[in-house]
Amino acid sequence: ETNRGKMEGLAILDIDTVQKSKRLIGNIILDSPLVTQPIIGFENHGGQTNIHQHEPLGKVLHGYGNDETGQKEGVIYKHVMATYCHGPLLPKNPQLADWLLQQALQQAGQPTELMPLDDALEQQASREMIQRLIKG
Repeated sequence: ETNRGKMEGLAILDIDTVQKSKRLIGNIILDSPLVTQPIIGFENHGGQTNIHQHEPLGKVLHGYGNDETGQKEGVIYKHVMATYCHGPLLPKNPQLADWLLQQALQQAGQPTELMPLDDALEQQASREMIQRLIKG
């Protein structure tokens, strides 16, 4: 919904989003079954989304996610990944970038094994962010 009424989406996902006056802003950390390390992002949205029966991208460990309950973030459905995470999501989360690349390669009928890259700096930055936000 918007201030001009209800808008229909593309009907790819069975979700409903309602615009609220309170914006959900801040860093977010997710535990996702797609990767072995937490996903780190930034959210800034006024929409609050009910994903109904869809699988979430992840469980919220810190932040808001799809709505004020702070339980789930995003959606994974078939070949669609949706999220409120903004900013450099893929550079901050190389495992998620690899997962997306592997999905695209699989759809194209190509080998999905990727050559490992040195993600040591990204992993260190992730650990420090998690330490700062969750463990205080």
